[in-house]
Order: sequence, then C-alpha cells, then structure tokens
Amino acid sequence: MKSILPIAGMVLLVCVLSPRLDGRLLAADNTTNEGVQLYKDKIRPILIQNCYKCHSDDPLGHLRVDSRAAILQGGKRGPAIVPGEPEKSVLIDAVRQTGDLKMPKEASKLDDQQIADLVTWIKMGAPWDRPRTCHARRRSTVRKLAGGLRRKRCR
Repeated sequence: MKSILPIAGMVLLVCVLSPRLDGRLLAADNTTNEGVQLYKDKIRPILIQNCYKCHSDDPLGHLRVDSRAAILQGGKRGPAIVPGEPEKSVLIDAVRQTGDLKMPKEASKLDDQQIADLVTWIKMGAPWDRPRTCHARRRSTVRKLAGGLRRKRCR
C-alpha cells in the first residue's frame, strides 16, 4: 500500500500539470506574461504597420513575419530573429539600417524606441501570444440529435 501512494501522487501531478504543458513550457520559449504583453502592446503593432504589407501573404525574400514559427524559420538570409540574441538577429540589423539590408523599405526608419522594443523582445526570447483556438461544443445527446453542434467557442 505504501508503494502505491507515491505513484498515485505522481499520476495526480501529471494529470494536473498536463494541460499546462502544451509545448510552450517544454520548449523553453520564455513566454512570460510580461513578454507576451510587450509583444501585444508594442511588437505586433510595429510588425503590422511596417512589415506585414510585404512579409505576410505574398512574402518578399521568402520571409513571413505573421507567426512566430515563420519569423524563426526566416527567409533567404536565414532566421529573422535568434531568441535571446538580438545582435545575431537579421531583423535588428535590417531595422537599424546599418548594413546592406534596410527595412522597412517603403516607410521611414523605425524610431529608436521601436528598435529598442524589438531588441528587448528578442532578448526576452521573442515571446508570442498564443493563437486563438476554436472548437465546437457538443450539445447534450437529445439536442445533438435535434440540431447538431453549437456555435464555435474561441479562447
């Protein structure tokens, strides 16, 4: 009986923690609330206003900046960012406009605060907010027979 207790405790712990282990914790992405908030408040607007026009649906240089996976994969010049290492990130070189790659091309150079925010975000590991997931909720058996699925619920 004594040997079952520690095993039961471990099983309970795994059951409690497993919904929280959706890859982010295991991947060590450093997705802190503060970092995600920085992304939502400052980084996403910079990307939308200055980058999405050329680097989303029809990406120039094969670089998309509309998802974390895409920005980590990068384009012709390699990964756009190296989480934790802004000085090794092509994106930072491009927005500083100190090398041969100068971004954004069609707009004025980002101001110093915007560049500093990008550097801070990359130092934090480039956290990204979790994409919304949608799923349909099932009705009770009786209602299901009468009407199928309820509306989608996103979180």
